[in-house]
Amino acid sequence: MEAARWFTKEVVDELENKIIALWPGINSPEIRRAKTKDHYPIKTIIFPFRTQKYTGFKSLVEIHLVNLWKRRQDFRLLLTNPSDYDYVKTYPQKYTFIEVAQFNRKEYLNALWQSDIVVGCHNGSNQWSLSAVEAVAAECVPLFNKASFFPEMITAAAPEYEKTGDIERYLYFRGTFVERIEALLDNLEIEQQRLQSLSRKFRRFYNWDNRVDDWIACFEMADAAAPEITQKSQAIIKIENLLKNNGGCSKEMILRHMDWHPKSRQISWTKYRKLLRRMAIETPNQPEVFFTSSGSLF
Repeated sequence: MEAARWFTKEVVDELENKIIALWPGINSPEIRRAKTKDHYPIKTIIFPFRTQKYTGFKSLVEIHLVNLWKRRQDFRLLLTNPSDYDYVKTYPQKYTFIEVAQFNRKEYLNALWQSDIVVGCHNGSNQWSLSAVEAVAAECVPLFNKASFFPEMITAAAPEYEKTGDIERYLYFRGTFVERIEALLDNLEIEQQRLQSLSRKFRRFYNWDNRVDDWIACFEMADAAAPEITQKSQAIIKIENLLKNNGGCSKEMILRHMDWHPKSRQISWTKYRKLLRRMAIETPNQPEVFFTSSGSLF
């Protein structure tokens, strides 16, 4: 949707033909089981994302929500602070409407169900947000940045919302944030009732049972496209010795042994996995990638 603001229809159509969306999956049964009739006594806006400054988070809190607090004091902001940033922990000392909490998984899902509104200010360069999907699935009324991935996240589960215009009630654009969130706070009970249909669609569409085949197909496509390793290198020798000495090893063990960071872009794990499967047995019933030694790699 954001691309349509900058490119011609022909370019957008070509992008849609070339780009395949890989939707995230959530544990919908787990989320449904966590549902509670309890609600926080104060209208609660939850921000369940990592609080990196580049996402616009500081502006959201220190400008927009501060301005909102000057106009009305009938809400609070709950920050889950999953990255445990120290500067976020100081917010309650500066702003009385903010609470910072860290939850285990059970507490987190309970907090989602007890909250009223979820806000997302991520800009267009950010990755897809699993936290946003879970929050809407737990019936938090969303208010998301329109100039981002959020519109596609909603229309994937409810494509009719784009045609009817219903999607607009859950989006803001730049300076409209305070106006839009005030409208939600003023009509919260109506919006919560209206949201239930979208939440059901989210729980159904994003449930892992409905998304896992997409991921398997993606992994198989990446595996097929990965180049073959045809020559032995020092890295291969180290991996081969690890396999022989231990009789088997997991991906985590290999990364640690090689001192490779899981997010290292220069390392093609798919390429090495393809090599390992040639002469080692990949155990299919393990929760993580695990190889059992069965001979020499070359």
